[in-house]
Amino acid sequence: MSLSRRRIALLAAIVVAMATASLGGVNGWNRWKSRCAAQVAETPAKVLRSIQADPADQVDLGPVDKSHLTNPNAARGVLASARTPGGGFRPATHVLVAGADGRSQDSVQPIGSVNGDPILAAGPPAWLGSALRGSVVVLDRNTGQAKWGRQYFGDEVHGQQRPGRMMVLQLTSRPMAASFADADGRLEWCTWVGKDPITTYRATFTSDVSEDGQLYVVHEPAEEVGERSVLLSRIDSTSGKVAWEQPVGGVDRVSSLDTFGDQVLLSRWDPKMYVDDRWRILNESKDPAAGALVARSATTGESTWTYAGPDSSGWIVNVVGTQGDTAVVVARRLKADPKGGGPSGDALNQSWLIGLDRSGKERWRQDLGSALVYDLAADSKLAGDVVITKESKTSDPQRLVAHDLATGKVRWTREASRSVPEIKLDVSTVVGDRLVAAGTRPRGGLRSIDLVTGKEQVVLTDGDVRNLVGDDTSVTFVADGLVFTLDHA
Repeated sequence: MSLSRRRIALLAAIVVAMATASLGGVNGWNRWKSRCAAQVAETPAKVLRSIQADPADQVDLGPVDKSHLTNPNAARGVLASARTPGGGFRPATHVLVAGADGRSQDSVQPIGSVNGDPILAAGPPAWLGSALRGSVVVLDRNTGQAKWGRQYFGDEVHGQQRPGRMMVLQLTSRPMAASFADADGRLEWCTWVGKDPITTYRATFTSDVSEDGQLYVVHEPAEEVGERSVLLSRIDSTSGKVAWEQPVGGVDRVSSLDTFGDQVLLSRWDPKMYVDDRWRILNESKDPAAGALVARSATTGESTWTYAGPDSSGWIVNVVGTQGDTAVVVARRLKADPKGGGPSGDALNQSWLIGLDRSGKERWRQDLGSALVYDLAADSKLAGDVVITKESKTSDPQRLVAHDLATGKVRWTREASRSVPEIKLDVSTVVGDRLVAAGTRPRGGLRSIDLVTGKEQVVLTDGDVRNLVGDDTSVTFVADGLVFTLDHA
């Protein structure tokens, strides 16, 4: 959102220090940190009124300051497109201008929905010196009014949903999780994650919810303590009770956490890292399993198995998604030092798409060659019973390839061209039996792709679409500083 995590971490540390002093030293700090619920208080009525959508035919972009709506012409274009969408979607009825009331255009983001009404994380105003409380808000898509809101501290929050409740997690001076009744925002529980306040910047903080309602959270420890480790916690999503917290030894960072039956899967390394960094991790460490996928018991948190790739030659493994008894991963390695003057970058990369069972054994594998050139996880997506990969070499147009979840075999391929733009798999969602995804520049927009046949329809012709979420009947997204919800016919 509007303020960087590192800046927020610094500001949070200042707030912690001020709270400790004003409340009377250590004892005062202990009283302050025990007030978890105070960190998710109800959003004041004045703030709620500022987060509202206008009827689509009455939106006036004129009063919005250009510093908060960086491209008014692009906003007008996407607004016109959303009034007459294709692909079986109905016209937008209400539009929220994200750059209103001093917020930046990126500070209102969709994180879920309740019966078709979008759940938004609305960040604090952008300027320094203002309050640093954002709000999680449920917006009535028929009236444009906020039904309820709960505050959070800082510039970022992420959510997990269960039937009847919305859980939010935030990385402040002490990580925390809270659960609200999604009908009225009533606070059900709030709990701290970990035993100690975090006093320095920590990047790792992610979560997932299992089918039986357990919330799993992983974060870096408060301080550097001997052996590298992260902390993995299990929290009951009904009561908020922390069942256990376990250090994961030998792992000092996690890029993703996924539940998989009675397992919890941890991918270590950021799939967006540069090739030079991948080479350094896998070769300078002298550990062929440095990029391995780590599995822990969902019951106890203890180690169960690791998967280090198709062979023992050094791979970085990232989870694409899990469904039923199959976890889909992508494994990548470099065949030679990228600075060694050898083959081109395309020829250096090797990528495999792999299906694993719950014991970590391979069900199937598909050799993707050098087709995935940059971001392993964002260029692959599990959608229904297919796994979609975005493949290309540096000089070629990208193509989408749909693989059968059970076998990995190719079902269909979509070739990008001048008339068929590339899409962003990392900005996509499944609506029924279709994948709805953002198009790339110059025009962007939204595309709807049939998961069975690969046939495509245009939803929006224009718009730099970001932060797209959806359910079986609608999609909510941000495009050029405007927030839309489109219902599917």
